[in-house]
Amino acid sequence: MTPLGRRVRAKLIPRQATIVSRTDLAGALVDTWCIGQTPFQPGDVLAVRVAGLGPGPTGVWRRYTISETNGHRFRLIIQRNPGGAAGPFIDTVTTGDTVTIRGPSRAVLPPVGDGPLLVVSDLTGLATIAALTHQARRDGRAEQIGVAVFSANKNIDLSIVASCLGDSGGAPIIHRHLDDIASWVRQHSGFTHDSPRLLAIGEHGLTALAERTALAVGFSPKHVKTRTYWNPGRRGLE
Repeated sequence: MTPLGRRVRAKLIPRQATIVSRTDLAGALVDTWCIGQTPFQPGDVLAVRVAGLGPGPTGVWRRYTISETNGHRFRLIIQRNPGGAAGPFIDTVTTGDTVTIRGPSRAVLPPVGDGPLLVVSDLTGLATIAALTHQARRDGRAEQIGVAVFSANKNIDLSIVASCLGDSGGAPIIHRHLDDIASWVRQHSGFTHDSPRLLAIGEHGLTALAERTALAVGFSPKHVKTRTYWNPGRRGLE
């Protein structure tokens, strides 16, 4: 079977993975390492069945970005959403449990590129940031990545963010207010060379604000990329 055929098959056919560790971070994040039947890459997106039974791809599924890998082991950093469909699953799953997965599907990471990059995110984007910075290191790119994380949860501090990003992360900062994120983007508009780039990941309000601010201070539209995980009126990650 060709590599493309194996990837299509993996995307469609459910299989099992085992949780080998689980760490709760400030009541807001669940940090898990799992082991599966096939190796993955940081940035791969897995679908995890969070409700429903059956031999086929039935039930409720949620997609999560793999932040880090080590052979057949892979790491998921999941933000808790008590009102979401995955809430009961995330609260009860523990070390030794098996979970049903499909994938990987297409990665959501942008090209690393050669120049510096500003990344704005809320907690939902931490896994993507970790995968992106791992990719930059793996590809041997001496790229400077500035990271600003928004969280109104005062229990989330830099040590937790750093533990999620691992040794691939730079020196992230945390902002508690969206206005501070806008100020940070404005202040760092000169952080890059003549073609500044911005990646915004997270809830709709954050990504929209980051995009508006970047365009207002002169970023080229083609150098601004957003990934919205939470839209108004949506229940859980889609």
